[in-house]
Amino acid sequence: MTATTAMMTMTAATTVTMMTTERRVGLSVQNRLTLAVAALSVLTLSVVGVILYTVESSNVSSRITASMSQEIGEMRTFSENGIDPQTGRPFSSVDEILSQFLGQNRPDEDETLFAFLTDGRVLYQGEPEGLLGSSGDFEAAVARSAESGGEIRLSVDGVDYEGFVLPITGTEAGQDANADSRTDSTESTTRTKGVGEVAGGAGASNGLGAFVVVHNVSASQGDLVQIMQIYVVVALAAALLISGISALLARRLLSPVTELRRTAQSISGGDLSSRLATKGHDDIAELGHTFNDMLDRLEAAFEAQRRFLDDVGHELRTPLTILGGHLETMNAEDVDDVEETRTMLLDETDRMGRLVEELLLLARARP
Repeated sequence: MTATTAMMTMTAATTVTMMTTERRVGLSVQNRLTLAVAALSVLTLSVVGVILYTVESSNVSSRITASMSQEIGEMRTFSENGIDPQTGRPFSSVDEILSQFLGQNRPDEDETLFAFLTDGRVLYQGEPEGLLGSSGDFEAAVARSAESGGEIRLSVDGVDYEGFVLPITGTEAGQDANADSRTDSTESTTRTKGVGEVAGGAGASNGLGAFVVVHNVSASQGDLVQIMQIYVVVALAAALLISGISALLARRLLSPVTELRRTAQSISGGDLSSRLATKGHDDIAELGHTFNDMLDRLEAAFEAQRRFLDDVGHELRTPLTILGGHLETMNAEDVDDVEETRTMLLDETDRMGRLVEELLLLARARP
């Protein structure tokens, strides 16, 4: 019976050891909380970044459209007025309207104003955009919209552009235009301050010119991309900072749980004197109080069990001592002594039997 009990105890201890080893393989609660907070922070910052990029990209597109609409509106007003603000006289030609307007306006950032004159020259105001100015695709797009006007979109070597073409006809200039006035206009357009000329421009005819506003979309979006790159770096740094702080907080908040685990392990080794140091009035502190109360009851129960076993051992030892003593002193040849010893031994064995039955009944009883 003793060997079987020892084997069962060793098996249970081995099982507990294996279960403890298996639990140690997984992540701790502290690590899981830290990873959860880090994942939630990255997800939240990613969603904020996507929303920020979407909103700012829409704002960039709106600013581009508003800027081009403003330039087109100013050009319409300037051409429909038909009066040169510097001389107070009506414009004598389409080229004069275009050149004078370019000389008096400054484009926004990443924006260029083009004037396609009737003699085939192309004037510009702003950054020359050499790649765009010499692009056949750009000239072809303007030529397709020169009569009706409208938006143009094109990509040159990976750079995206948006623009608007506004046709300027001879009706905006004075009806009494003649060859001399056109000659004067030609001289003025080549000397307008701040206006450059693109060589090899597409020609126009029949007194038709075109005013073109072009915006470098890629450059405008590039600023947004740079901002988003900075945001990504800041977001990653914020996520790391949040993860570090959450790890420290989790370690501090879960320290009572760690102490609870260590105390439970010491109890498994048979030490019932350990108690948790509880502070505060939160749920974890209440758990510590409850655990300490449980340890008090366990310690009292084990002490009662020890006293009970001592009493049982004493009760069993007394009849056994009596039996042994009488058997040693009994005279086997004396019939009366044998009978008396036999009667007494039967009484003691009955007493021991009742004691054993009571122990079995107590063992089967549930608490």
